[in-house]
Amino acid sequence: MYGIREFQQSYIVQWVDKYSAQIPQLLKGDFPYKDKINVFYDKEIKTHMSRINDLEARIIPLEETQARADQEIQTLMKIRPSDFEQKLRKPEFVNDQLELYLNGCFAEWETIPIWFKQIIEQGAEDA
Repeated sequence: MYGIREFQQSYIVQWVDKYSAQIPQLLKGDFPYKDKINVFYDKEIKTHMSRINDLEARIIPLEETQARADQEIQTLMKIRPSDFEQKLRKPEFVNDQLELYLNGCFAEWETIPIWFKQIIEQGAEDA
């Protein structure tokens, strides 16, 4: 602390440590306004727990969508420029993954997958 001597700071730190260590035991016993404090914080805790539960319920589908997107990304990442070079050099070379890569996560003529729509919509909301 600024403006006090080293030994004074040492005594203050010891005093704070002594009473900090006693807090759990003091909270178990009675003290003035304990009931009012407990009622107030019980309401606060319930409010926050409810909020946490709501957010966790919203996270689960987002994580599932993220996992689906990650799966598609991993599939697309398997294709390298060398795969295209090989196809150009040897047109008879068959690689089904190239076709999948060129179509992307879904072909133009296919219906847009729900998980993809969710990502696009979430991106628009976040923008």
